[in-house]
Amino acid sequence: MVYCDPQSNLIQKSSTNFLECVQNRWVLRECVTGTVYESGRGCVDPTLQPFMQGFSVSGSGRVGDVCQYNTDCLSKIKI
Repeated sequence: MVYCDPQSNLIQKSSTNFLECVQNRWVLRECVTGTVYESGRGCVDPTLQPFMQGFSVSGSGRVGDVCQYNTDCLSKIKI
């Protein structure tokens, strides 16, 4: 979001600030250090976001699956 910084009188951009309505007035709030504001979720820690990658077991691979050690699950290498 963008907001007016009262110290510098400049428009600033921040992913940690958000507006909250308190007694019919907008109040600028800030998420705690290490978190960012997401609409509908509030302040969240981006390091705790689940990764949408699955680890496949031999024989259960599908196109696009990510396997352990970033190998191609579907390739058959003959030695």
